[in-house]
Amino acid sequence: MEIDTPFLDSTGNDASLLVRLPDALVARVFSFVEFGVLAQCAGSVCVSWRSALYGNALLWTRLALPKYAVLLPYLPHNCVRRVVIAAPQPVGAKRKDAADSCRLLNNYGQHRIEHIVLEGHGIDTAIMEFLARIITPHLVHIQFHHVGLSFERKQFLAVLQRAQNVRSLRITRRPFKRATILSPLLSLFSHTLTHLRLDNLAAEQIPNFGAIVPNLVSLELDGLMELAYWAETRFNSTSITDDLADINDLTGAGNHVESIHNPPNQPSNNSADNMTIHSSSFQIIPQLRYLSCTNMDESDPDAVSKLMCFLLSKCPLLTHLVFSCPNYMMDLWPCVEFWLNIQHVHLDHCFIASDFVRGLQAGIGQLRDHHLATYGVYPAHVLQIKIGRSCQVEDPDLVRYVFGNDCFL
Repeated sequence: MEIDTPFLDSTGNDASLLVRLPDALVARVFSFVEFGVLAQCAGSVCVSWRSALYGNALLWTRLALPKYAVLLPYLPHNCVRRVVIAAPQPVGAKRKDAADSCRLLNNYGQHRIEHIVLEGHGIDTAIMEFLARIITPHLVHIQFHHVGLSFERKQFLAVLQRAQNVRSLRITRRPFKRATILSPLLSLFSHTLTHLRLDNLAAEQIPNFGAIVPNLVSLELDGLMELAYWAETRFNSTSITDDLADINDLTGAGNHVESIHNPPNQPSNNSADNMTIHSSSFQIIPQLRYLSCTNMDESDPDAVSKLMCFLLSKCPLLTHLVFSCPNYMMDLWPCVEFWLNIQHVHLDHCFIASDFVRGLQAGIGQLRDHHLATYGVYPAHVLQIKIGRSCQVEDPDLVRYVFGNDCFL
């Protein structure tokens, strides 16, 4: 049997094996090493490895800049799909490096970028003219992390207008000020945006999502603050829960029982829709399935309950809720449509009293029985609750009995 003799390059390495392997297999192998090691292998092992690795477009779909900008001259055109551009300082070399990174991406033929992360206080309007060179209709995901941009600036909006197909927008760890205006930015993606995350947003600045981005499917709000101010200025002294149907008191709320059986894509007749002129002008978010409200301002529990009732009343198709608020005692939010349709609830950083568990069990049971009496069948889903490790639980055994042994994470 004839055995092939491996080709050894001048350093004694078997270079032919790497060249002969499929690109997908090579990319799979190198996915287990850090990116810095990959860059070192491509540049330092041998000429054959250099050619094989730099020529494999699958290895260079993600790039952190300006750290690895030196690699751009060697990469295949249009191979980079995701870039992280960091400028931690608002002035000086770091910001210049970020601007240069945008220029190099354009100069070396990276025109199909789909995911951009802009990170640091050095990302500002001065960089936008350079950013314009790499923003194309191929862009579908964009994230601003720790940036100090004013999102309503015309220069900023003019550049992002080039991205016509953005589906996912994330503005993370940015302390919003009261003057922050998000509507112009969201309006750019009014027909395409389906996933949105906003961090540290003052409750008063919550945009009218249903009117601006009606196709929103997933909404994450982390660190909502100034809830007490929002509740004080947007609602009268009467608690909003006074006029909402309690899931444990359906028999005394005939009009609310009717409302829970409205077609899910229709606005509810629930009085939550008419709490004030402000809230009634906040339109239904018709497609929203996933809502995450985490690390909420804990200073006013009543304001937390008001805001949650307000948001839940605007999401008729909601099936997944993630909620956390330190030291907040979980409340049976009086939103019949929510408790009827919700399928998955994940709770963390809050207090779960036994009264809440028993009340929820009784209320859900009553809703299911009412559905059976009306339609002849039980609802197709069963509520699944997951409780995070940071929750304080008054009676864990009761929780396991009601929600199952696997409810604790």
